[in-house]
Amino acid sequence: MVAEAAGLLANMRVAHDCRYKSVIFEGDCAAMHGNLLKKLDGVLWDLKLMLQDCKMMCATFQFWGVFLVPREANSGAHDLAHWCAHSNVLGFISINLLLSGLRCIDLWGN
Repeated sequence: MVAEAAGLLANMRVAHDCRYKSVIFEGDCAAMHGNLLKKLDGVLWDLKLMLQDCKMMCATFQFWGVFLVPREANSGAHDLAHWCAHSNVLGFISINLLLSGLRCIDLWGN
């Protein structure tokens, strides 16, 4: 769950740096999303710090939302995350770097 929160915080920072005013973040970790939207009592300290940073970052946007996307419906993003971790890829990714099968995984529902 800490990795999910770190990813969300990184995305929020990018949106903030791009000066976006309205943002929607999606993810597939129900426990992390639930913790973001409630009090953080009983949450482990490392996760709690990241979620507090996420909450503070949300206050910089005029409109924001965090939505849960079931992992089954988000297979392309999940496969992309595994590929990035395996290939040691960070930041913005050129679509030309991706394997062709990975590019169309969500488009064709496979």
